[in-house]
Amino acid sequence: MGMPKFLEDYTTVDELISKMNKEYPECRLVAEMVDNGDDWVIFKSSFYENKEDTEPKATGYARQTKADHNSWFEMASTKANGRCLRVVFSESTTAEEMIGIAPSKEAAPKKSIEKELEKAGIEYEDVSVSQTHIINNIKSFAMDVANDNTANAANWYAQALGELDIPEAKLTIDNMKSVKNTASNKSKGVKNKLQDIATNLQKEGA
Repeated sequence: MGMPKFLEDYTTVDELISKMNKEYPECRLVAEMVDNGDDWVIFKSSFYENKEDTEPKATGYARQTKADHNSWFEMASTKANGRCLRVVFSESTTAEEMIGIAPSKEAAPKKSIEKELEKAGIEYEDVSVSQTHIINNIKSFAMDVANDNTANAANWYAQALGELDIPEAKLTIDNMKSVKNTASNKSKGVKNKLQDIATNLQKEGA
């Protein structure tokens, strides 16, 4: 089944895996379930550059609920693989992560982190329905990479926007994929930045 038209510009996880196999013929990509409930699951994916490596070069997490997708276990594994390989190849958001992002008035965030943002003294603005959906999608992603730790998700979300120098009200589908950091003059998507923050903290043992 083909991707919806609005996802055609996004890299798919299959494309990243093909790239991995070409550039790292001796690598291993290991996806494993790390937690689950009656209607949700969390997968972790680890990339090992060589078969004998014991420490992964990159990791990625994904949380999926039964309500999110018919094949929710498989989608969680796929998204985790994609997030892991995005770190390896410095890629933008994958098509699989964007599924469900099309604006919908009925859509609601998986989990709200507004209370934690308020506790941290971080202001957020009322925006349009479509922007709200995008913001909620990014916050949901923050919850995924933070393993449902609401405080970490709120802090990392605020840190990502701050480092990219972009106000919440200016978030769009385009800059979910690529936002130019005025300090470094490099393009980095908001979700990429969140994944980078989480990965760096994992490496530091935080």
